[in-house]
Amino acid sequence: MRLSRARVGLGVGVMIAVLSTGYWIGRVHAEGIPATGALTYSGVLEDGNGPVDAGNHEVSVALFDGPGMGAMSQCPTASAMIDFAGTRGQFDVVLDDECTEAVAANPDLYMDVQIDGVPQLPRRRLGAVPFAIEARRASAAAGELADQLAAIEAKLVELDAKKPMLELNGQKYTLDGLFCGLSDSTHSGNIGGLGVAKTICEAKCGTGAHMCTSEEISRSRTLGAIMVPAPKNAWITTGAASAWTDNNAIYDCTGYTSAVGTHYGNVTTSGDYVYIHNCSSMANIACCR
Repeated sequence: MRLSRARVGLGVGVMIAVLSTGYWIGRVHAEGIPATGALTYSGVLEDGNGPVDAGNHEVSVALFDGPGMGAMSQCPTASAMIDFAGTRGQFDVVLDDECTEAVAANPDLYMDVQIDGVPQLPRRRLGAVPFAIEARRASAAAGELADQLAAIEAKLVELDAKKPMLELNGQKYTLDGLFCGLSDSTHSGNIGGLGVAKTICEAKCGTGAHMCTSEEISRSRTLGAIMVPAPKNAWITTGAASAWTDNNAIYDCTGYTSAVGTHYGNVTTSGDYVYIHNCSSMANIACCR
């Protein structure tokens, strides 16, 4: 059994050696820091048959000031007993807020990961300061650096204003959109229509945002966007119908106005693929802009 595609913070790249237990971490990169300020460690647990889809495993994560056994822990260990039933091996472990402060104060820390109490050795250096943590320092800038940051922010606003949009009936719709976030709330397939979904996405991402199309999801994934944390799903719109069986058709939950269990819509998942959800299920909305 192995642990692969794990990630924590922004800009972190780590490889951890294989143990006799068969667990290892194959890839680590960033997902960012939630509004709570906590770092999230995410990954996919696999065995010889692929992603683990059953059973319980304890995942523990801590940060140390060195790779050796004499190193000192820098924040409380975060542990989670994960029920992998139906997760395709995907999981999240939220670290203590003290870990965020520890990384902000000292990026040269080492990650200690244990699966079912077995350490994944050797510990490896995080390698980079997460951008969201480093931004805290930038926000306190003064003088010439503050002026430069203000100029960059103004330029970003200017470029954002030039983003191509369609406009009809006083509404704006961004063209060539990319994933910009998930709705804060979950919804059944009866969102109230694509117009209501658009209003929800604009509250999340700004004017012109809307429920992502399948094309925008493909474009965003191709460019390496990190979208849906495990084990969530998020509604998207395809604009097309297809038959699953004679009695079950996939047609965007009747334009996202139906919560009937035998109606279906498409979702983008944390497993980097598009899947189907019955319209009575609850999911976030994938927003693009």
